[in-house]
Amino acid sequence: MNKIPVLYTTFNRLEYTKRTLPRLIEAIPEADIYVVDNGSDDETLEYLWGFTKCSKVTGLILSNHDSPFWLRINTSNIGIANVMNWFFEVTQSCEWVSKVDNDTMVPAGWLPKMIEAAKVGNIDVLQAKHHFVIARYKNWNEMEQDRTVENLNGCGKIVHYPFVGGAGIVIRRAAIKEDIKGSGHIFGWSVYQDTRPEIRSAFYPGVWIDLLDMADYNKHADDADMEYYVSTGRLELKERDIHGNERVLISNRHPKEEG
Repeated sequence: MNKIPVLYTTFNRLEYTKRTLPRLIEAIPEADIYVVDNGSDDETLEYLWGFTKCSKVTGLILSNHDSPFWLRINTSNIGIANVMNWFFEVTQSCEWVSKVDNDTMVPAGWLPKMIEAAKVGNIDVLQAKHHFVIARYKNWNEMEQDRTVENLNGCGKIVHYPFVGGAGIVIRRAAIKEDIKGSGHIFGWSVYQDTRPEIRSAFYPGVWIDLLDMADYNKHADDADMEYYVSTGRLELKERDIHGNERVLISNRHPKEEG
């Protein structure tokens, strides 16, 4: 079986990368990992170069012959949407691709399990369960009670929703037919799905991922560090209709789910 391309994006927060990248490498031997640094100005680059054993070149994809991943260095933060667009461009011939952020701890064996569930459920975009916030729900159980839950033969269940987040996901590559639009660093992935009903998105309770951003012990989850969310477009994801009405799709202002 061909290896599954997995996108892993970094932007500073080296303490996250030191925890999540080794775990990712160990957890998915069946994957080709594409690490993209999005203009980090801390010590992240030095850490990444330590894996590659290659000359320090920016803006290029480096062979992973002597490295556990491919590496691309962007000289500035071009936004997550643009990184995803590049990733989709270089993986056009693939059946499935995946994305894991540098705040995401994944368990061993999660990738083939996710792809199997997506295939059985005929899902285009599937995200693992995690501490997340969709503004209209207080917790996971409340969402399940309100949405369509489908049982899969031998693969657990999936919870259908018009859009999912961008961490711990598998994507049927053929479902992505256009670029994801963003504004500055704003992440337009959820809006992309929500405005394309032909894309079948769902959550999968059968795999749990740990988002460090949502952990009580982590400084980036505190109101005091909301400047980080603002700078990366992750404080609140909003949508405005043609009448000027605004709704919040995802917000990090809310407490994490408890169910």
